[in-house]
Amino acid sequence: MLNMRLNLLMVLGLFSMMITAAYASSYLGVAFPKVTPSHVTMYLNDSILVNYTFTLYNGTAGTTYPGIPNSPQLAADGVFTSVAPISGVPPFSGLMTIYTKANTTPGNYSVQLAGGGQDTTTHGIAIVYLTVLNTEKPVTSVTTTIPANSTTSHSTVPTTIVTTLTTIPQAGSALNTNYIVIAIVIVIIIVIIASVLVYNKRRY
Repeated sequence: MLNMRLNLLMVLGLFSMMITAAYASSYLGVAFPKVTPSHVTMYLNDSILVNYTFTLYNGTAGTTYPGIPNSPQLAADGVFTSVAPISGVPPFSGLMTIYTKANTTPGNYSVQLAGGGQDTTTHGIAIVYLTVLNTEKPVTSVTTTIPANSTTSHSTVPTTIVTTLTTIPQAGSALNTNYIVIAIVIVIIIVIIASVLVYNKRRY
C-alpha cells in the first residue's frame, strides 16, 4: 500500500514538472540564430563582415546576448571575432567581424554563433564555415596612363625677351627721292645751258 502511494506521488510530481516546463517554455521566448553568408574564404591579414539575425519563434521576446562560444579556440589559431550589437530583443540583426593576422594558421574553421539571456532561450547554433588561405591578400595595382602631350610637373623659367626694330625702306619713298634728284640735275643743266646761251648772245 505504501509503495502504491509513493508511486502515485512520483507520477504526480513528474506531471507537475511537465506542466511547469510547458508553461515556462511558452513564457520564455525561443529564438533561432542565422548567419549570411555561411561559407567564407579569407586571406592572412584579412577581415570580413558576416550578417547575423535572431528570429523569435514563439513565446515572449527578451534580451538576447549574441556570442561566439568557440572564440577561445579560434583565437589560439589566430582567428579573432567580434559581434555588434552585443545585445538585442528578437527579432534583431547585427554584424559579426572575423579577422586574421599574418601568423594565423591556415585551414578550415567553424565559427559558431549562439545567444543567451534570462528571458530568451536560443535554440541551435549558427555556423560560419571559414577557410583561411596560406597567403596574404593580393594588392590591386592601379595603372595610370599619362597622355603624351601632358606634363606631370610645371617649372617657371625666367625668359628675357629682346625686341629688335628693323626699319625696312619702302619702295615708294625710294622712288620719290630718285625723282627729286633727277629733277634737280635737270634744272641745273637747264640753268647752265641758259647761262651759256645768254653769254654767247651778249658776246655777238
